[in-house]
Amino acid sequence: MRPHRGECQREAAGQRPVCRRRCRPLGNIRGTNEFEDHDVVIILGREQPSVKTAEGLAKAIWYDTKQPIYCIPAGPKRQVQYPYGERHYRLRDGSREPQRVRVHPDRRV
Repeated sequence: MRPHRGECQREAAGQRPVCRRRCRPLGNIRGTNEFEDHDVVIILGREQPSVKTAEGLAKAIWYDTKQPIYCIPAGPKRQVQYPYGERHYRLRDGSREPQRVRVHPDRRV
């Protein structure tokens, strides 16, 4: 566990830390009891497979379709990123709120 920088500074000064924080990658905490002694756990983010992984899975599922899976081309630095698109969240009152998020242009992926 890598402690938060503020904790290290307080511990080095002989002070008791006010709060203990643990940071873990989201996909690396499933099936562990590492946080059972915590009263509150806040999980931020979401698991998102890489573009190549998602496209590979889609190609395996849709292998027999006439229309091929669209693959996102690499950018100038040879990176492949999901482009931004608009998705809507349905709110409690029934209204919809648009948000800009990264999505694959092929809906099958």
